[in-house]
This record gives sequence, structure tokens and C-alpha cells, in this order.
Amino acid sequence: MNKQRHTETASAIAIREARVIRILLADLDRTIGLLDGDIAAEEERSQVFDIFDHRYSC
Repeated sequence: MNKQRHTETASAIAIREARVIRILLADLDRTIGLLDGDIAAEEERSQVFDIFDHRYSC
């Protein structure tokens, strides 16, 4: 039986890895947006916007 070995070129690997990195960055960007929204909502609720104010939510 003749087994054909599949080998990826360095270029193909780099393209695949770049795609994964773009997906991870997009996920992080969405997460940051959600966290920013949560922080803004809590600041609005508490009416404390200065992170150095002792009343700022932790």
C-alpha cells in the first residue's frame, strides 16, 4: 500500500495560524466590548465614575 504523506508548506501553516490569531483577536475584541458595557452600566448605576473614588465598585 502506497501511503501519501501530507506535509504543509511553511506558507500554508502561516496562513492557518494567522487565521486562528485573527479569530482570537476578534473574540477578545468582543469580550472587551462586553466588559466595557458592563463597566459603563455599573458606573451609571452607582453614579461613581472615578476609579480612584473609594466608592467605585470593585
